[in-house]
Amino acid sequence: MNLAKWSLEHPYLVLALACAVGVLGLAGVMSSPRDLFPDTTPPQVLVVTVREGASAPEMARTVTEPLEREISGLNGLANQTSTTADGVSSLRAEFAYGKKVSEAVTEVRNALAAVTPRFPAGTAEPLVYSITSRTAPAVTLALSPLDEGGPTLSEIRLLAEHVIRDELLRIPGVGEVEVFGGHHPSVEVSVDRDLLAASGLSLEGLIGAIAKQNISAPAGRLTVEGAEIHFTLDSLFPGVDQVGDTVIASPEGGAVNLRDVARVGIGEMPQRSLYHGNGRPAIAVNVLRAEGSDTIRVVKAVMDLIPELESRFRSMRIEVTDSQKPLIELNISGMYGSLVQAIILIVVVNFLFLGNLAAALVSSVSIALSFLFGLAVIWASPYTIDMVTLTGMIVAVGMVVDASVVVLENIFRVHEATGMKDPRVAAVAGAKEVALSVTAGMLTTVIVLLPVMGSSGYTSRVLRPLNMVLFATLAASLVAALTIIPLLAGFVLEGKGHRPSGVLRKITSWFDGVLKKVVTFYIELLKVSLRHRGLTVVAFALFFLLTLRLVMPLLGGEMMPPMDTGIAFIEFENPAGRSPEAVEKTLTAMEKKILEEKHVLSLSSQVGSEPGSPSFGGGSTPQAGRIKVLMVDRSKRKENIWEILDRWRADFKSIEGLRWSRLTEYGATPRATTKAPLDVIISGPDAPLLDSLAREAVSAMEGVKGLGDVHQGWFIEKETRNIEVDPYLASRYRTSPTDIAREVGTALNGRTATYLKVPSFSDIPVRVFYGDQYLEKEEDILDVTIVTGDGLLPLSALARVRTVPEAPLITRERLRNTIDITGVNRGRTIKHVTSEVKLRLRGIQPPDGYSIEVAGSSADLGESMAMLGKALLLGVVLLYFLLVSLFRSFLYPLTILSIVPPAVAGGLWGLLLFNKSMSMNAAMGFILLAGTVVNNSILLVDFIIESRKRGASRTLAIVRSVKTRTRPILMTVTSTIIGLTPLVMEWAVGLERMSPLGIVAASGLIFGTFVTMIFVPVIYSVIDDISSRAAALVGRTGEDPGA
Repeated sequence: MNLAKWSLEHPYLVLALACAVGVLGLAGVMSSPRDLFPDTTPPQVLVVTVREGASAPEMARTVTEPLEREISGLNGLANQTSTTADGVSSLRAEFAYGKKVSEAVTEVRNALAAVTPRFPAGTAEPLVYSITSRTAPAVTLALSPLDEGGPTLSEIRLLAEHVIRDELLRIPGVGEVEVFGGHHPSVEVSVDRDLLAASGLSLEGLIGAIAKQNISAPAGRLTVEGAEIHFTLDSLFPGVDQVGDTVIASPEGGAVNLRDVARVGIGEMPQRSLYHGNGRPAIAVNVLRAEGSDTIRVVKAVMDLIPELESRFRSMRIEVTDSQKPLIELNISGMYGSLVQAIILIVVVNFLFLGNLAAALVSSVSIALSFLFGLAVIWASPYTIDMVTLTGMIVAVGMVVDASVVVLENIFRVHEATGMKDPRVAAVAGAKEVALSVTAGMLTTVIVLLPVMGSSGYTSRVLRPLNMVLFATLAASLVAALTIIPLLAGFVLEGKGHRPSGVLRKITSWFDGVLKKVVTFYIELLKVSLRHRGLTVVAFALFFLLTLRLVMPLLGGEMMPPMDTGIAFIEFENPAGRSPEAVEKTLTAMEKKILEEKHVLSLSSQVGSEPGSPSFGGGSTPQAGRIKVLMVDRSKRKENIWEILDRWRADFKSIEGLRWSRLTEYGATPRATTKAPLDVIISGPDAPLLDSLAREAVSAMEGVKGLGDVHQGWFIEKETRNIEVDPYLASRYRTSPTDIAREVGTALNGRTATYLKVPSFSDIPVRVFYGDQYLEKEEDILDVTIVTGDGLLPLSALARVRTVPEAPLITRERLRNTIDITGVNRGRTIKHVTSEVKLRLRGIQPPDGYSIEVAGSSADLGESMAMLGKALLLGVVLLYFLLVSLFRSFLYPLTILSIVPPAVAGGLWGLLLFNKSMSMNAAMGFILLAGTVVNNSILLVDFIIESRKRGASRTLAIVRSVKTRTRPILMTVTSTIIGLTPLVMEWAVGLERMSPLGIVAASGLIFGTFVTMIFVPVIYSVIDDISSRAAALVGRTGEDPGA
């Protein structure tokens, strides 16, 4: 079907379809959700189980390990990790991409149903959370008292968990709201040990008495005269004062109330977590978006609600300490601006090449229609407008005009060369002549990208949206080139004075003269190369091999290049056992250093973790914390983010109590499940031996160039006091270790007896524990009163206390105990750093049953490069067979593909020149390069074949092809390179991530274009000779060479 002819016969239909594409594209811009990056988080399920008072080893043995064994057999499970601390087990199950997270949650819940009945008494019901990209908060609010007379943090927490949370959940697009920061309010029952003993009660009896008093239960129903009357027993505590009125004993002398043996009042649960907003103690509120909602709209709605909340709670400060909105808007606006600049430059270049402003504007129509169609496709897809999809637009900006430029230039050439009076006939003839070439050019690009689209895993999740946009825009550009362009070209040719005049005429004439000189230069160089074909082929082959040998080792490798978004993360740790007050002091000192930096906009700091708030992280001890720093974007700073981090790193060394810190930029580990750029995982059964091996590994890694912030995951340093009950004495006094553990645990940490019902708020726990005056020294634990069958005895009469060193937490992966040694790379690629680390670790020989594995971003890179390498190989094979079908020859495609190795060499030199390492996006650039650089070869070979069919000699056909096709080739290549300029120059914030793709494609195209005019004709002549000689040997000399 001749599309050009059809479009000229149906102009109104074509224009109507173009307008429809425009409307759909604009709707896509306004309606598509926006984000910074595609959703690359694999389906994960987090299981958090709490058992108050249990030690980490006990929790691991009785809760974590049974859970792991039950979950390990689930279908699609990719990895399983867990962290167990005192009283808390946090297990994360990661599933393969493609598994629906809802299915994963259901399967995990079914597994829990089988194992939870075997948990020890006192173990809370496990909490199950789905972990997706939505778990990252869209916005974080910090709530704090406005002045000293304002509400307490525990009062603010009550408001946050109910009133404020409910208001936020009413916002469309909000999926969940989580509260964090400790300061859980409680009713404290501080027991006087001696008075309790005098009353003849134990802590256990006291807790039972309180629980029995505070109840609301149905009492039954009575039928009277045909009507049912329901009775309810309501004995709930109306307030805190009534808790103290609880009768706990009734001796002959009268009733004993709770306040007679304890002090009752409002307090807080023991602090195991805390939050600071901009350096001030606060309660944090994370707002999570719902599935499919737009992050920008959600954040804007939350921001609009803040003034209303501030007017309702005038004594409370509400600050935004973290938000995805500024970075997303900055990135998208920067990329849109880059697109507009690139389009303008392309129109200017086309004007210079075509010498016709109207024609240049006509060629730009294909850009607009292609982009609008691409935006409509994004709207219809599950993807978002983000850095990757907009990168696809930027990559396509120069490519989508290629077909239109070739068609338009050929229409003009045919019109001038043949002198056709009817522009419509010239438009049809010109478009038909190059239809095969432009179609092949589009298909070659698409065919090499297909294997990437069909792959799986993280790499595919990142690159599939980019390839989808490229597919859509390239397909639209081809259709536009063969329909809209001939239609509009006819109008341009019909118009008079379409050539520029005055200054513009002089500019285009000068440029035309330069092009003629370039063509002459190429022709002379080509003639020399044809006379020395062997030398030419050997020279290019040596260049390619030397490039692989010399350049590849220098490049190193990163999963993705680092980017300066103005966001930094600071993880830190204090020694095990350090009190929450001391940890907060360390945090405050760090924040003071950070806030001295004038470019800092906000701080969001947290310490520890809370079971019900997975968006704040999980599994952290109260001695570990994390700070997120938001700064102005890089265009407003003289220093880059790594220089600022180095300065803070030096400042932190003087902070008392700070054992370790890690400072990284946003996106330091592209994969959400990767713990650190460098992660050495040591596995084995025995914790002390793991600690010893880890210390040996850390020592071996000292002095590795470019490796910093090295951290051993845990140490055998926590001094745990083991209470060893004498079994004979326990039996003698008619008690048991279980009863003793319960009494001691309640005395030290307290136990929730019941809950105080507060209207419109959550229930406040009523916690019973020994008064502080009885637990001032470590030795006081021996005086804890134990109820026995023979009366009350001190703990010292039944047990002794022994100090045992152990780890503060237990980490496991794939059913094995592990310890991680993590680090970051600075000034050297992670591939180089990891290679040296592996070399040094070879000297450590772990015992049988133990292993040392080097993971992290380098392992991710290896997995990604293996997948993309296979995709490139398969893409080139598919490309070859496509060319075989188009040219009906098995030899001509080899001529066309001969340009790929020199272009790849050009791409490698481009990476070296721009100081970029090999990465996933660079590999994608090579795949894209393979599909685009052959387009120039196709134009040349197609022209040579057609010329020879018309009777031209081989040499004449080759020379004519270079003379005729140089202009369109230079036009298309220049347009493509200009389109890639925003990527190469990193014009938008965050484009550092994607720039290697543009650098490889642009530098490969530049070198490949120069080589195409020389190398491809030489290879064609060599293959043609081989074909002719082969045909002569089999008696087929009369057949078309190369067929």
